[in-house]
Amino acid sequence: MVLNDQLDGEVARIGPYFEKNPSLFKVEPSYYYLVTTAFAKTDRNIVFNSIGDLKKYRVGIIRGVYHAAIATEGVPKLEVTDSVTQLFKMLESNRIDIAVDVGINGQDTINQLDLKGIKIVGAIAKRDFYNVLIQSKADLAPRISSVIKSMNASGELNKLIKSAEMKRLNARSIFHGTVK
Repeated sequence: MVLNDQLDGEVARIGPYFEKNPSLFKVEPSYYYLVTTAFAKTDRNIVFNSIGDLKKYRVGIIRGVYHAAIATEGVPKLEVTDSVTQLFKMLESNRIDIAVDVGINGQDTINQLDLKGIKIVGAIAKRDFYNVLIQSKADLAPRISSVIKSMNASGELNKLIKSAEMKRLNARSIFHGTVK
């Protein structure tokens, strides 16, 4: 909708999205990030040390999820699903070896579906999130940027993020792993 000027802006777009869509305006600084994460069954002997290891496995991603598509470019055995539920059910039923999603989303899905025997096997990439504006609204960027900087400096942004993460996972621990 933003690309068609039906909305003035949106939140939560990664940096490479702007390379693909140069008509959009990226508001600096980023305010959050996502960790593209590899999930596998605990009973499998999945070895994940780098993004290149994905090429050894049957990997699943969700259609339209740009960070996952970037992470799995060149993976020969790639399955594209229509939903996060389908992705993790394919993993559970051994139709794929690795599911690629955002760490917090995957963990939340595992919890919601009450899946057992699925774990995080590695962090693939950390990508910053940015606000997006259409070019005709780019004059709003300094105000948005100022608020982000102020909230970050005061610690308010971090508090809001932690609160939202905890609510999302029902006070369960979340993954912010080290990217390899």
